Amino acid sequence: SLRRSLEETLREAVLENNNAEHLWRLSSQLHDDLELWEALQNRLPQGDPRRGLARAQVKNLQRAWG
Repeated sequence: SLRRSLEETLREAVLENNNAEHLWRLSSQLHDDLELWEALQNRLPQGDPRRGLARAQVKNLQRAWG
């Protein structure tokens, strides 16, 4: 319960901050969090190789969630 609460607090702080590096680190840990991956995809600059990976993860999660 405490771990889940801490995870949610961290997640909200990272989403509010919108820092690409923080989004990348947390998205890499919380693989199934569509909102994090979408935020990361929107925040990474053009030309960043992680952007394609984020886009692919968003599509995969959208398909999985229906």
